[in-house]
Amino acid sequence: MPFFGPNCYGFVNTFDRVALWPDEHGLARHPRGAAIVSQSGNVAVNLTFQQRGLRLGSMITVGNQASLGTEDAIAALLADERITSIGLFLEAVRDAQQFAVVATSARERGVPLVALQTGRSEAGALIANSHTGSMSGRAAAYDVEFRMRHRDGSWHWILARADLLRDTTGRPVRMMGCHIDITGRKE
Repeated sequence: MPFFGPNCYGFVNTFDRVALWPDEHGLARHPRGAAIVSQSGNVAVNLTFQQRGLRLGSMITVGNQASLGTEDAIAALLADERITSIGLFLEAVRDAQQFAVVATSARERGVPLVALQTGRSEAGALIANSHTGSMSGRAAAYDVEFRMRHRDGSWHWILARADLLRDTTGRPVRMMGCHIDITGRKE
């Protein structure tokens, strides 16, 4: 039987009043709402007590992702019509290809995904590795920093990071990645 964790806090589903959660939480019941998937139990616990008017319907912590990962939680949440958006607190993506599949499904369903990935700096990667054993910032197949001339004539430092996505036979099908302006960090 697949499971979340180890090293996770559990989950809360306010729609159906179900919680596998070892402590109090501050979530109220709503007919529809956002969901959060967190790799950190501590962050999740604190988010359940937020008082900013965010209607949270579900909180899932995935911990070390030994069996099920963030992408599995997203897939399950997308099957629930009551979920209006999904927030992610990540240290690492376990399966980049499956993550791309569920992100595409979310876009097609009109369910926004908002992600905060920790561990991008060298110090942050060390903290993430000591927290859940995640190899943050090391999963990319392609990771390079370079300078690029901006259209306004100035020079900017860019971090290019990408991963190769394969089909079920292992054949490469696409490269997924991003460019991040890191000028402020470099200067």
